[in-house]
Amino acid sequence: MATTYGFTTLGLVRLLTATATDYTVVRAVFSDAMKRSDPLATDDASNPANYVFVGGFRVIHAKEVTIINSTTFDLTVDEMQDGAQYTLSVRTSMVDESGTVTIESSLVTDPDADNAVFIGLGEHPRIVSVSNLAAGLIQVDFSEAMFIGPRLKAPDSYTVTGIGSVTPLLVESVITDEALPTRVTLKFIGGGSCYTFSAIGVIDLAGNPVLPGDTFSFCVGLPGIDELFTQDKTYFETDLGAIQLGISNLSQRRIEDLVIMRAQALGFREQLSIISDALANSGVNRDDQKLNLFKG
Repeated sequence: MATTYGFTTLGLVRLLTATATDYTVVRAVFSDAMKRSDPLATDDASNPANYVFVGGFRVIHAKEVTIINSTTFDLTVDEMQDGAQYTLSVRTSMVDESGTVTIESSLVTDPDADNAVFIGLGEHPRIVSVSNLAAGLIQVDFSEAMFIGPRLKAPDSYTVTGIGSVTPLLVESVITDEALPTRVTLKFIGGGSCYTFSAIGVIDLAGNPVLPGDTFSFCVGLPGIDELFTQDKTYFETDLGAIQLGISNLSQRRIEDLVIMRAQALGFREQLSIISDALANSGVNRDDQKLNLFKG
């Protein structure tokens, strides 16, 4: 009589796919129903610590696991870099719903049972506000925290183009603040018109850049008279005499404005001189107490 044998073949459990479904969500799909009862266990699919990501601009982590069904799990992660390649790996001790088949046992016949490759989804930062904060300063606000690196701090990362035939503003330097990573402050030369602002090469924390077509229009006024005069002074000769002011401030005023200001100053001085001469002709000396009272 022939002898017959019965065999029980254990199935293989593996990570089938990983897919970014949102900027901060990756869906993991397994080949079989997984253990999902203990979010702290090293063999449980509901434990965020059992998932590891590699790739992109920065390391991302699984923060939370949402059970969709027995084979499908949504992982809440840090924002990803748009278009970057990532690899999701799962802990090899993870086990199927029966508790008999681990990822590790499946690696014997399937070397990729514990990992899957996917393309990241990321949101590009936007320019939400540009304003002339003060004389010579522009404040720029982005929609999210930016990566404070060389590109964010470089003046040539920013273009401020005049609308129409207006001369562009020249960005001299960039001020950043670790405590406020959504904002930069630009020191500039120029002003007195409306402009279009754009940023090139600056990225958010996930490595997503501001898109080239993202621009913001704003206007810059001319500084007040008091703002023209700084400690760094240079003399400029005109038909009405020398004008003393900083070179950077000169670019923020038309020559005609400066001449008018000089003419006003000379006019006031001439009026005082005429009054002083008239008083002297009337017998009042420049050092007389009456004149001092008049001046006061």
